[in-house]
Amino acid sequence: MGKRNLETNLADSEPQSSSLTESGSRGIGGLSGLLRKTGRTVKRIAFAPSSEQSFYDYYEEFTQRETQESLGVLASDLPSIAFLKFSIMLECGMEPGHSLLDFCCGLDSMTSFALPYLENGHYLGMEISESALERTRRELLSQEIRENNATWLLETDSEFPLLGSNSVDMISAFTVFSHMSEVEVLRYLLGLKRILRPGGKLVTSFLLLEESQFARDLALGRSEPIEGLKCRSTTKPFVETVVEAAGLEVETCFSSDSESFEVAPGGEFGAFGQSVWVLKY
Repeated sequence: MGKRNLETNLADSEPQSSSLTESGSRGIGGLSGLLRKTGRTVKRIAFAPSSEQSFYDYYEEFTQRETQESLGVLASDLPSIAFLKFSIMLECGMEPGHSLLDFCCGLDSMTSFALPYLENGHYLGMEISESALERTRRELLSQEIRENNATWLLETDSEFPLLGSNSVDMISAFTVFSHMSEVEVLRYLLGLKRILRPGGKLVTSFLLLEESQFARDLALGRSEPIEGLKCRSTTKPFVETVVEAAGLEVETCFSSDSESFEVAPGGEFGAFGQSVWVLKY
């Protein structure tokens, strides 16, 4: 699907204006303050192409295949991972009036839980894949969840030029850095840190060699990654080093087997499977 078709199809699915220059909710102090001035009206689907296409190409191919294979099976049918991510954000201090950037909001998205919760705030769903973004919005439409407090961004630039500095309260980036090289991790952390407000939090995850047998087997070539999707393991010292280099602080860290989060509303508690890091600006 081309850029124009994606903009038209998704914009037609909601009655709200597609402009991001109108005033926003209390949680973000107006969208004009959230987004950088680009000399034009920014659509709800905004593109910032990157010259580095290898990562994005294989991720898009993966999400296209996952979306095709799961047609008719929406995220709401298998809510555990989606709700687990939402539960982690609540545990880390997300409030109804906050602005949340959900980086890579496509597969296993917590959007259907976060949007109603952020009733006085704002939800920014960002993806690098058209297919993943379409899948998330189709899920919302199927559940008749209103998108009044949502903005959608298709972004492949690690500097996030469409977003203003110090503009969001919380950022979620689950199972993102386990698919990037060390250099990419630092570059994206620097970009995300610029977006955070002072005191804001970035909640993310890493696949640590110290905690996961799968991570060790993956590093030694004994385990196969998810078909079509590169996986990378790392170490705790590297994470601590790259976080410091990005100018962030580690507030807390949950081990990959820490059963600290609800996996369903009112249900049992479980672990995320990757080490969860709460980083503070």
